[in-house]
Amino acid sequence: MKILVIAAHPDDMEFGCAGTIAKFIGEGAKIDLLIVVGPGEEITPGRNKQIVEAELEASLDILGLKWKTLSSKLKRPHIQCSPAMVTKIDKLFGDNHYDLVITNDPGDFHQDHVETFKLANSFCRKDVNELWTMEVLPYSNRNTTFTPNVFVDIEDHFDAKLHMISCYESLNLSAPDFANISALAKYRAIQIPEASYAEAFQQYFRKIR
Repeated sequence: MKILVIAAHPDDMEFGCAGTIAKFIGEGAKIDLLIVVGPGEEITPGRNKQIVEAELEASLDILGLKWKTLSSKLKRPHIQCSPAMVTKIDKLFGDNHYDLVITNDPGDFHQDHVETFKLANSFCRKDVNELWTMEVLPYSNRNTTFTPNVFVDIEDHFDAKLHMISCYESLNLSAPDFANISALAKYRAIQIPEASYAEAFQQYFRKIR
């Protein structure tokens, strides 16, 4: 199985699908990761390119992942779905077959997540079998269009997910923040008998060959 994650920013993958990716890696999947806006000029005090890049590398090392980016020069938020950006993604990954693409959900209240979905959806005109969107706290909190229909048991990988998120020390996450992450995963696990933690996705399409 070959999977491409297209995330707007560093840490989106960790919040949205790290447990699922860890599970798929354990089952032998090959993972590619595109961070549309890589570590660069940050708008949050106490964060800069060097800090965020080090945090990103520490997080991805937990699963042995590598990453590519379209740009580390764009200010945040400043993603726009354009023919030029779609072409950049095509050049990076367009020659590959992917069983699954996972990306940000267009109902999130972050503009970059909306534009990243558009980019990923455009890429899926290529050799892609399936597209899922993920929920990324806190930007999914007011999402009224996300309709989860895929639930992945991550009980064996939830600690890895938390470990990856904790690598982003510059986010200054508090105990209540981690409690919210756990609460969401427990809530999503209701859909899976005997599961303790799960991640939820909305499947946009699936091709059966």
